[in-house]
Amino acid sequence: MLVGATDDKASEHRENFFALLASSPRLLDDYPEITPLLLKWRQPKRQFRLNGRLLSLHPKDGRGRIVFPDIHDSASCQAHIAPYSVNATDVSGLSYVDRFGVTIRPDLLVFDDVQTPQSAKSPLMTEEREEHITKTFCGLAGLGEKLAAIMVATVREHDDLTERFLSRSKHPDWDGARYPSIIKMPERADLWESYGQKLGQGETPQDGKRIAQEFYAANRQAMDAGGVVAWEHDKLPDELSALQSLMTVKALDPSFFRCEIQQEGDVPVNTSGLKLDAQTLLTRTSGVRRGVVPADTSYLTAYVDSSDKVLWWMVVAVDKQFGGSVVDYGTWPDQRRPVFYKSDLGYAIGQDTPGQSWEESFVIAHNQLEDFLCESWPTTDGGEKMIDLILKDWSDGGQMPLIRSQIAASKNRNRIRAAKGFAPKPGRKPIHLWGDPHRDKAGTGWIERRAENPIHVQFDANIIKSMAARRLMTARGAPSAIMLPGDDERANRLLAEHFTSEQPKEVSYDGAKGVAWALTPSRDNDWWDCFCGCITAASVLGCKLNGDSGTKKEIRTFALPGGARRG
Repeated sequence: MLVGATDDKASEHRENFFALLASSPRLLDDYPEITPLLLKWRQPKRQFRLNGRLLSLHPKDGRGRIVFPDIHDSASCQAHIAPYSVNATDVSGLSYVDRFGVTIRPDLLVFDDVQTPQSAKSPLMTEEREEHITKTFCGLAGLGEKLAAIMVATVREHDDLTERFLSRSKHPDWDGARYPSIIKMPERADLWESYGQKLGQGETPQDGKRIAQEFYAANRQAMDAGGVVAWEHDKLPDELSALQSLMTVKALDPSFFRCEIQQEGDVPVNTSGLKLDAQTLLTRTSGVRRGVVPADTSYLTAYVDSSDKVLWWMVVAVDKQFGGSVVDYGTWPDQRRPVFYKSDLGYAIGQDTPGQSWEESFVIAHNQLEDFLCESWPTTDGGEKMIDLILKDWSDGGQMPLIRSQIAASKNRNRIRAAKGFAPKPGRKPIHLWGDPHRDKAGTGWIERRAENPIHVQFDANIIKSMAARRLMTARGAPSAIMLPGDDERANRLLAEHFTSEQPKEVSYDGAKGVAWALTPSRDNDWWDCFCGCITAASVLGCKLNGDSGTKKEIRTFALPGGARRG
């Protein structure tokens, strides 16, 4: 079996395999029985007989398999080469019956680059592919028979699919090895740093390459010292050595060099100390059934993140010191499956309201979700708890007037606020100092604009996300720790993927330092936004960490005639 990351890739592997057969005289010498197969490929309608018997063979049968001719006593008699995607759902029990009535099961698996850049960044997709390989594909061997498996892959990310199969602790039955192009780095890193700087000189890239190569030629002995490459011919025709070629890649694209050249994987630099880990998050279960509120809850908050196709929502229960747990989360309309992505949503706004405009369907969806959220939620002591505050993402563009009008017409509008996140640069005027100092309410990283219509909440997304990450990193049992719902770690895999979709990075602007959060490409972060919105809502309601006195606005005073003062 030839296994690829997708159906198209698997088909490409089969075509490459056949092209290798057709172009290799050595293979034809070793396996002359493939000659009829090659002739059939060139003349599809031609039939072949051996000793008067019609041969059965296919360069590509109805299922895309290469079927070798049934020539007795040949090593490849009736061999089947089947291409499959690593996510294929029709693999279990794969077999065929040969002309003698014997059931043949797979005996060799070749996995060729079975992860994509998107799946490598996704812990959930990586885990799913890992399970397909170990449980589905590697379980295809016949009873009492062995099955060989080969995997050719690239390390793209830390703890991606390739790194997992390289780990003897995770897969002791796999014998993995890395094959870096530079076996040993050269000793004079300072000279190679100068070489990299010279690549950026000159008017054109060609000028920079020429200047850098002249520098390398003049210092080659010192720059080559200590360096060992896997293949000396791995260079371009105009380059002096393979080491120069590879170090040029390192200077121009360090990420590509680590992944494709050295097989080290791309590890994001994190200096903020706030990085969330999906595997650690999955162990943070509260033991409280999903949809049930812990009895010691002070506030129950919710957040709705709007998109054109679905509404993402979350409910979080917290006490006054920010400890608590996620109660429930989902989409409206519900996707009716545990794993889904924004790119493959099965149910969307408007599907259940044919004939109505998208704008009307959008408002209807908000009304329906709001009715669901504003119902009473059961508590662990047998009581009930109502939502104290719902924040709704107040996006720019066409959704803003729709959310404004929907909230204004809602019977629950007294506990609903529109909300919008901002990302001011470090050193700039903090959000809690925005607005009217007399009428608005403010806290750490947020302000409730009561002086405006409608009343809405503005918050510093970077400050709130850092605060939210700390709640998920706080040790279990500590006053401000927030846990995930239920007791099944696997049930929250998609949630953990959303929570780890953004990476914090320490930034500096005009001498002021701060933390900025950035979305990892090809990742969904909607429930992470919802969780941060719930943290904001809890802070608006009055939750504070121990030792947090909040923020106080300076009340300006002015003098009245006669010496009286008024604040």
